[in-house]
Amino acid sequence: MNALVLILELIRFIPLLAVIGYAAYYDLTKVTFETDQKSGESIKVGNIPNKLWRYAIIGGSLTALETLLFFSIPLLVINVIFICASIGFGFFTYLLGGGGADSKAFMTIGVSAPLVPLWSFLWPVPTAFLAFMIGSVIALPFLILRKTKISFWKRPIRFLPFIFIGLLISVIL
Repeated sequence: MNALVLILELIRFIPLLAVIGYAAYYDLTKVTFETDQKSGESIKVGNIPNKLWRYAIIGGSLTALETLLFFSIPLLVINVIFICASIGFGFFTYLLGGGGADSKAFMTIGVSAPLVPLWSFLWPVPTAFLAFMIGSVIALPFLILRKTKISFWKRPIRFLPFIFIGLLISVIL
């Protein structure tokens, strides 16, 4: 494996982890109250500013640079397919009722890192889907607790922190 490729991969994942990590932190700490349209109850909602997602352009630029420097038709095709699939997946999760920040996180992951890093034994798996699957498994106990209507559980599940944990695990694997 070329050392330059591994350095670019590492540099690409650092801003991605920083953006998703800060968005997850912001989602948990900076909340506002909105009225639920179905039940009429006041619920906490995390509002993440759109300008945060601009910083992920660094990762997208490095993906393009890596594709240009180490150009091969299969790498280009795989990157384009997984970027389009991640963007489509982000729109799909939003249409199914997911949060706007969650869908933007999937799009950001897809553009910044279409595939898990080369050092991963899971290569070539799409990073956004792997982060979603790992995050879903980790969030499952919380969702089960919420469905049983335990009285101390007053707010909906925020999925962005689970996406961040899934992304961390997928980078480490």
